[in-house]
Amino acid sequence: MTAIIAVLCAALSGAAFYFSCGLGGPLATTPGLLWAVALLAPLPVLWLAFRTHPSWVVCLSAFAAMLIGMANLLAAYAAVMPVTVLIFAMATPALGFEAAVMGARFVAQRLAPISGVIAFAALWTGIDYLLSQGPNGAASSPAYSQLALPAMIQGASVFGIWIITAVMGLFAAGVAMALARRKAGYALFAVAVVGLNLFYGHERMTSAPKGEVVRVGLAGDDGLIGAGLKDNAASALAVAKAYAAA
Repeated sequence: MTAIIAVLCAALSGAAFYFSCGLGGPLATTPGLLWAVALLAPLPVLWLAFRTHPSWVVCLSAFAAMLIGMANLLAAYAAVMPVTVLIFAMATPALGFEAAVMGARFVAQRLAPISGVIAFAALWTGIDYLLSQGPNGAASSPAYSQLALPAMIQGASVFGIWIITAVMGLFAAGVAMALARRKAGYALFAVAVVGLNLFYGHERMTSAPKGEVVRVGLAGDDGLIGAGLKDNAASALAVAKAYAAA
């Protein structure tokens, strides 16, 4: 029974992670739903972690969930990026999410449940920041999933995108802890955090000075990715010039 529950949790979280970034699937054409799916994505695995299931089961479930989620990279880039690069891009966020989940479980068991909730948000945010220092930058950050809800992302003007990851982590962990311990207080804490963030975002948007509307153009060509990955200065410069020309 434990194995079945773990597989279901990994599948649910994995599917939510997969669709929440909008790279593929039916939700890619329904961006208004992406922020909600992303907020709930870690919840099944965190619920599993905050209960009494074996640590190795939770560990595998967490890794599998994010690996499934990052598999959306295959649909978007399999034809233009090397396999080794794709494997690295999928595995690193999966390992990071696994570490955040296991760290939160450890803290919750040895300190207090609310400490585990805060620990998950802090660890996931810290790992998100560390991953942004790599070759892919912040491309794997879950924060981008909240773009469809402008009020949710205004805190980035003060703390960068990391505050968005932190709020997402607190919400998912708080609700998961409430379900695992059957105490509504943790869910109320989670909702309060999101509510305060949305309130700040709404106030900032409504009080923003009105100015001239400026249209910005963006050009992209996946066909240039292969050339850009070559360890060759001339090739990289050619790609940069091609983008500039576009």
